[in-house]
Amino acid sequence: MNLLGGMGIVMMASFLSLAVLTPHSLEDGLKSHGIYGQAVERRDGAYILSVSGFSHDKANSGWESDDGNEDGEDWPSTTATSNGVDLWVVDEESDKMFHYSEDGTLLRTFSLTGANRDSKGIATDGTSFWVLDKKDKRVYRYNISGQFQDSFDLTTPSNHLEGITAHGNSIWVVDNDSGVFRYSLSGVFQNDSFSLDVENSHAEGITTDGNSLWVVDKEVDEVFRYSLGGSLVDSFGVAPATHPEGITTDGASIWVVDKDTDKIYRFGMAGTLLGSFGLELPGNGKAGGLSTPFSIVPPTPTPTPCGDINGDEDVNVFDAIIALQIIVGLVEPTETQLTLGDVARDGTINVFDAILLLQHIVGLTEITDCGPPVP
Repeated sequence: MNLLGGMGIVMMASFLSLAVLTPHSLEDGLKSHGIYGQAVERRDGAYILSVSGFSHDKANSGWESDDGNEDGEDWPSTTATSNGVDLWVVDEESDKMFHYSEDGTLLRTFSLTGANRDSKGIATDGTSFWVLDKKDKRVYRYNISGQFQDSFDLTTPSNHLEGITAHGNSIWVVDNDSGVFRYSLSGVFQNDSFSLDVENSHAEGITTDGNSLWVVDKEVDEVFRYSLGGSLVDSFGVAPATHPEGITTDGASIWVVDKDTDKIYRFGMAGTLLGSFGLELPGNGKAGGLSTPFSIVPPTPTPTPCGDINGDEDVNVFDAIIALQIIVGLVEPTETQLTLGDVARDGTINVFDAILLLQHIVGLTEITDCGPPVP
């Protein structure tokens, strides 16, 4: 109660100093104290304020952070996810990173470091963030807790920087005038670049799955897919987005953030619209980039063939020898070997299994199943 009362007195003093009090100036005054909302003037001259959120911004609100992060915020250290997907949006106006779950729930925010005030793109690998700064032509790196780590200069032509992506040991940046350039994670240019297609002349973001590069264009509202070597593969439209500002993929879906609609749209890899959600407003009303940690789906393991007792992915004479050793007691079988070696399906490994294995090896029969029979 004392905290709210004290803050109310400070805000009133600020408002009385305004030459003209309007809904817009009232909202700006509240924002300077870390409160976001929408003001509406009533007929009697009074104002109604709908508060939508609070900003934990040390520089503006006067709150102190105890996490040792001069430019960051004192938020819980745990990270929640929805269906394994984390989406990060960097905002050009509030100079913050916004962390969303796949269903659009805002999980936390981080403030960018003081020098990183013209953000235009974000990339992450799940352990670090790289934020592109359009004005000073640098890339700023943060750890997963939002703490600034280091930065590097871009040494390639960069008059109109528009996006950044990372995968493996590489970072790619896209520039409207010059094309796409690949750097190492430490900022060394890899002598690898290509020009954008003539139809893709208003790039606003780039992403990769390690095999292809996708560049979103705000003028034609399309996503252009390139090979890593720079050959145009195909493209698809991003309607209902009308001013796409960023793009990301996790290898299973493609997300596009739109500045006009203040939404993130999810597409299939071929461009089918799958869904959308709104950004946190007004704090995240000027999105400048979008990223998600790329998840590699592990390949489905090849099942071990029945009869492969020694586990070399083939049924051969060595399996028959092990079967005979198990039968005479020279080898103690594992549970897996008991299942794979019971090709007669009578609940044990015996001479009938050895005979079937030998017949399979010479082509007289085919083993199609193993293990004890289903009751």
